[in-house]
Amino acid sequence: MERRWRHWGCSTWICLTNALHCTGFKRTLAHLEVTQRKSLWLENQRVQSRSAST
Repeated sequence: MERRWRHWGCSTWICLTNALHCTGFKRTLAHLEVTQRKSLWLENQRVQSRSAST
């Protein structure tokens, strides 16, 4: 029973990853990277303004 459930989960995961890949997986990754960079930049700005105020 458990083996079948695990297999079902694996096949669902494969299906999801295939769907993501087909619908522009690289574009999604790029978007995530840009968002991460933006948040890092905002964090740097915050730290700089904080250190400048003290």
